Amino acid sequence: MEALFAEELAHEVPLLASGPNGRKVGAFEGAMYEGKGYYRSQSDCIMFTRNMNGGFCRVCRRAIERVIDLYSAR
Repeated sequence: MEALFAEELAHEVPLLASGPNGRKVGAFEGAMYEGKGYYRSQSDCIMFTRNMNGGFCRVCRRAIERVIDLYSAR
């Protein structure tokens, strides 16, 4: 299964990073294991492709920071 994931990532990561919207924030269709009807905020995010090198997208990162700030503020 890991070999399959690695093969998939080798194809997906360059594909999602290319093009005019590769690193932009927007509304990209295809999320929650559905091809249509659900949207993600960036084309590539660890939540979508499991790309450990790419990490979380800017929107996920900001949401995580807000939760940490909420619980760490006194």
